[in-house]
Amino acid sequence: MNEKNKLLRHRLIWLTLLVAAIVLTALLAGGVLGPALWLIYVVAMYDIVCFVFFISACLLTSYRAYEYEGKLIIVYAGFYYHYLKINGEVTDEHNTIMTFTPIQLSCTLDDGTAVAANITLTNRISLKINNRLYKKRANI
Repeated sequence: MNEKNKLLRHRLIWLTLLVAAIVLTALLAGGVLGPALWLIYVVAMYDIVCFVFFISACLLTSYRAYEYEGKLIIVYAGFYYHYLKINGEVTDEHNTIMTFTPIQLSCTLDDGTAVAANITLTNRISLKINNRLYKKRANI
């Protein structure tokens, strides 16, 4: 549940900043806060930056929770921090600002089962267990 809250927090922060910037731009353009034309352009650029980050927070961050033989497997793909967590323990992680290849996270369970997560360039997640695609999601 922590991963879901983290993603929601990122999205709410950027949405709040975006709405505040749009309101400030509207107030400046309407003449309520004074006739500073250069300030309108600065705030408009800030609007664009906030909009880009808000869209990025919505589209480029994700997580998936799976259940396999009583084990909870969570794959988290954030802006630059990605990890594979099994029963609350991080088993593999990858830190990067930018990558041009898919990210592979893997580990072996106690019973010898191979778990591999693939995170694409747009942070879409797929999980393979023993080289077979696994789609049974956990209800959390």
